[in-house]
Amino acid sequence: MDKPLSQKFLRDPGLQPERTYLSWERTLFVIALDSAFFVRSGLVKNSPLILGAGLILIVFTVAMAIVRRRTGKYNNIGLKVKSNQILNILSIAVIMAAGLLIADLLCSLGILLRVK
Repeated sequence: MDKPLSQKFLRDPGLQPERTYLSWERTLFVIALDSAFFVRSGLVKNSPLILGAGLILIVFTVAMAIVRRRTGKYNNIGLKVKSNQILNILSIAVIMAAGLLIADLLCSLGILLRVK
């Protein structure tokens, strides 16, 4: 007899899906706080690099929240993202934001030219 669909895809039918879901929720919350901090800092310091990093992180947070809501909490088959492309794009967004923050740090130290 075949196993039900939920047992075919879940490696750990216990609390693992719930822990994974909650860890993603915490991660999105922290990224949202960071992006708000970067946007505020970019506006206060009049730094387009920090502002750009904050905006990239906002886009990252919104995109990941949309993906999370579309997949549902459990869907009876665990927490799966149907396409790895979204994770690759979001990884690139985080790397771009980190690059902008590093560039702003180098500008403030006088190593790079100041962008106005």
